[in-house]
Amino acid sequence: MANASIGLQKPAFMTSVHIVNHSHLSPDWRWLQHRFNAPDLNWSHHSNQQYPRLRQLPLVGEYASRLLTAQRAIADAAGQAHPLLISHGPRPAYYAARLAQLRRRSDIPHLVYSFNFTILPGNAMRREMQRAYRSVDRFTVFSSMEKTLYAGYFDIDPDRIDMRHWAIKPQDRASLPPPPIAGPYVCAVGSQGRDYATLLEAAKRLPLIPLHLVVHPENIRGLELPPNVTVHTSIPHAMATGIIAHADIMVLPLLHSQVPCGHVTAVLAMHLERAIVATDSAGLHDYLRQGETAELVPAANPIAMAETIERLWQDPAARQALGQRAQGFARQHCLETHVVDYFRDYLHQRMGLPAPAPAPAPAPAPAPRASV
Repeated sequence: MANASIGLQKPAFMTSVHIVNHSHLSPDWRWLQHRFNAPDLNWSHHSNQQYPRLRQLPLVGEYASRLLTAQRAIADAAGQAHPLLISHGPRPAYYAARLAQLRRRSDIPHLVYSFNFTILPGNAMRREMQRAYRSVDRFTVFSSMEKTLYAGYFDIDPDRIDMRHWAIKPQDRASLPPPPIAGPYVCAVGSQGRDYATLLEAAKRLPLIPLHLVVHPENIRGLELPPNVTVHTSIPHAMATGIIAHADIMVLPLLHSQVPCGHVTAVLAMHLERAIVATDSAGLHDYLRQGETAELVPAANPIAMAETIERLWQDPAARQALGQRAQGFARQHCLETHVVDYFRDYLHQRMGLPAPAPAPAPAPAPAPRASV
């Protein structure tokens, strides 16, 4: 992240910073703490999943747990000499920013990472979020389309929004468990913004090609499953990753041409050198490029999807070349080290810390799977 992209005046030098990590993810998830254990950095973590009994309350449980989590995160940050609040996702950001405003603590630096909406809020919530987001320092999104979309929708200065490629620590394909599938197959994995109706229509036209879906039951509710389709639900993350790793083709069917979802699954498949067939969506143009890193088809077009899958299925050399180019792109743009560099520069420029080289540490908890 270059200095100009932050657009902030560097503050006076600080001797230490307390990072308050705020999310709706697993209480054991520590984001980048394993890479930033320097003496001048202290961490605390707040997740609404720390309150399972509260979340189980009818109607209000989820809202109450999120509000309580944000309250405790803001109280934690407000009690520190040099705090930095990091919220993961737009709703944790909303709750925390609004509570900070009500406590007259909008001065707390607030970084919102993974600012991503599957569905944009309606007008009433939009106005509330606009007001809350005014006090946020920076937002991080995973596509250029989202930067433009959210800047306009929430009246955010685009200079406060950083586009960063979704990044992970690559997995060794050989270390993944073999899938419970015999022979070659095509797979589709994920739930957010997916169009499985179109994919299943395509599968009907390809009766000799096995298709394996890793989905939530609601993704396929009411849809007719052709005989060549097998559905996997509620399986371990490692098994789902293994299904992608050993597939001949991974398909990413999206609802329309502006869906800002699928980054998690796409980048995982790219690192695993898989050939990808995907709906042509602007939300993925920073990753999937026609004929280079994927084969793209028009939205809601089962004929084009079926023809593209069949063409790749019959051409192993083309599949291999497509997967290799995708992996090369991912290794260049979608590595965890890039997130580390981004956060290190943020700490240096926004918080006034020296720019240390973070040391490697034991592997972190698995990456969150909130939006795939």
